Amino acid sequence: MASWQYYVPYQLKCVYCGFDGKPQKAWWLFSNDHLVPQKLGGGNEDLNIVLACSGCNSTKKDFDPTDGSRDPLTPESRDRLIERARNFIRKQRAMWEQDAHWRRIRAELGI
Repeated sequence: MASWQYYVPYQLKCVYCGFDGKPQKAWWLFSNDHLVPQKLGGGNEDLNIVLACSGCNSTKKDFDPTDGSRDPLTPESRDRLIERARNFIRKQRAMWEQDAHWRRIRAELGI
């Protein structure tokens, strides 16, 4: 569950995919995501927390957008890290879609 302080700046939109929960008032579909995962050293400071839909948050999991560097998190670096996480999520979803496509074809061919 996301803290209310993150709903307002993000206007109930996922920072990664842009899913807009306002029309459905679907606040329950969002949660806080630590941009740099806590288990990899990310803290609870505001710069490290974004609002993510449940799909993006579960896809990103423990992905480290810093690529292992531990540069200080700044507003400028934060934007780059968000973009890296977006790209990771897009690639993951594209792989899943491709896998699903080939599973359907194999099923149709009976192999």
